[in-house]
Amino acid sequence: PPPRQHSTSAPRPYATRAMESPDPPPAAPPSSSLLDFFLIVGKLKTTKRTGWVNRNIALPESIADHMYRMSIICFFLSDTDPATSSPTPPPRPA
Repeated sequence: PPPRQHSTSAPRPYATRAMESPDPPPAAPPSSSLLDFFLIVGKLKTTKRTGWVNRNIALPESIADHMYRMSIICFFLSDTDPATSSPTPPPRPA
């Protein structure tokens, strides 16, 4: 079948009140907390997965390797309609 046409001018049926009038963003954390976070995240590239190390597996993957692979899998298993690249509408509240 031919690909479905996606119109950007039509209103989105799954728009919610939260999407129309979002609350103000939370206050930013102190910059020292962000720096600490980024330093920890940077260590994930070299920190080997404990289960692999405990089982003496040669060339264990890093935590960052695992996180990257899981994010790619989630990307492809997401609730996106490949014909339109539009997200599947969330369920409506009862």
